[in-house]
Amino acid sequence: MGLKTENNNRNQINNRNQINNRNQINNRNQIINNQRQKE
Repeated sequence: MGLKTENNNRNQINNRNQINNRNQINNRNQIINNQRQKE
């Protein structure tokens, strides 16, 4: 594989990881907000 392909693959993985991290934070915040609303 060429360098360009490897960089693209790494970028795709990084992008996916960033989206997953953001989703995890959003999910956690949503759970916290839901719990607060019940109180």
